[in-house]
Amino acid sequence: MGLSVAFYLRQLLPEAALILVEEEGIPSEQGASHVSPGILDKGRINPEKAAPYAWGYEVLKHLAEETGIQRPDKVFCASGILHFLVQENGSLGSLNPEEKKAIAQMFSSSPAYWDAQGAYASAEAASLFFGYGAVKSGLDLMLNTRVEPSGDNKLKLQRLEYNRMMQRVVIKEEQISTDTVVIALGTKTAVFVEAGWGELLPFRQVYMQYPRIEADKRLPLTDSRVNLPILQARGFYFRPQGEGLLVIPPRLAPDPRGYEPSGGNLLGVRVGVRREILELFLEAMAELPILGWESLNLGKTAANVRGAWEVVTAKGEPEWRQVDQKAYALVGGDSLALGLATAYDLAAHLSKLNTRPWTS
Repeated sequence: MGLSVAFYLRQLLPEAALILVEEEGIPSEQGASHVSPGILDKGRINPEKAAPYAWGYEVLKHLAEETGIQRPDKVFCASGILHFLVQENGSLGSLNPEEKKAIAQMFSSSPAYWDAQGAYASAEAASLFFGYGAVKSGLDLMLNTRVEPSGDNKLKLQRLEYNRMMQRVVIKEEQISTDTVVIALGTKTAVFVEAGWGELLPFRQVYMQYPRIEADKRLPLTDSRVNLPILQARGFYFRPQGEGLLVIPPRLAPDPRGYEPSGGNLLGVRVGVRREILELFLEAMAELPILGWESLNLGKTAANVRGAWEVVTAKGEPEWRQVDQKAYALVGGDSLALGLATAYDLAAHLSKLNTRPWTS
């Protein structure tokens, strides 16, 4: 979202001098964007947000045209979503016999409806398009640089480098003054704002994990990729990923402050998936036999399971919030398409524009 704001600011406020500071790289491998499932399901969106969501959806479909950047990265996959509801009748539609056979082994419930617009997108690939697009349009970029607030909208920049012991050390410090600061640090945003501006933001966080169904002979393949749409049931999504499926569990409640990610126990065996997600698996297993497949990789520790800290906002949606007259905090939710619209909205606000592309 921070890269999206930077890109749209270059378009909407070309006379501004902008500097983007990243502690890691682009895309960062430290945040939620690195592991984001990127599910695009309009059914999860508040109807009041339908228009900005639809705009973000179309942007993701045509990101090369939007950013003016040509890259080999695949951002958008129009897979469709097949929704299942227990004890309701539905149709498997135009799926071929092999796909129908595979799905019959995964779910004991019947398909309820088909969402042809369902899709998934890569947040990492989108980061590259927006990052490259912003730099191409004149943005100044500093990678491997840590930021600390110094008060009065001054920022201390610490240039980082690896020493011979492969430890990250500060090699240079400098201070800059800014007219406006946009803080997009994921789960670190609230702490950064509290330290620099003394304001408590009402954001919480949760550690989400996304186990994987590894290559399984029951999954139909085409060109070494699972040939299935996104499948949704009991709040779970199963998204094709290579020769397997990524398992996206229902959203968990926010974690208490100080919680450290750790795995749970399944039948006395230590696994990497946290206890709360395991409980969801066990509750749904009767209707979702796929959750009992031996090819479900639960990992040995939490480090073995794809996961990351995610911000939880009051409405469960991405949002930006003005901290003071010159500082803004930007945080995401689990909606990639709505996140892009939120980023554009902040860029338009900073550019003093009253119109938005989804309302014109």
